[in-house]
Amino acid sequence: MEYHILTTENKDLPRVVDLNQDALPAVSSITLNNLTQFLEMADYFRVIKVKNDIAGFLIALTPGKDYHSPNYKWFEKNTLNSCMLIELLLTRLSKAGDLDEHFMMI
Repeated sequence: MEYHILTTENKDLPRVVDLNQDALPAVSSITLNNLTQFLEMADYFRVIKVKNDIAGFLIALTPGKDYHSPNYKWFEKNTLNSCMLIELLLTRLSKAGDLDEHFMMI
């Protein structure tokens, strides 16, 4: 399966919101505004495209960001110089092609 891992752009955010909301309740709800903030602060925010459609995304933050999630605050307090995976979401299409393994190796 051919795929491309690309830096997330503003134009990708509506599709990322849709993917996220389709995965509820397994993930937290997110808004376009939330994703715009992540786009500005994330150390790593990528989308994976299969056949030119976004099939998943990955967001990661290092310590010291203005992000107030209890999980992130725990991570920030209890780890040193690490990157916290905020969200990895892949559609069934991408899971079928084992793209999660490729995404995590980047």
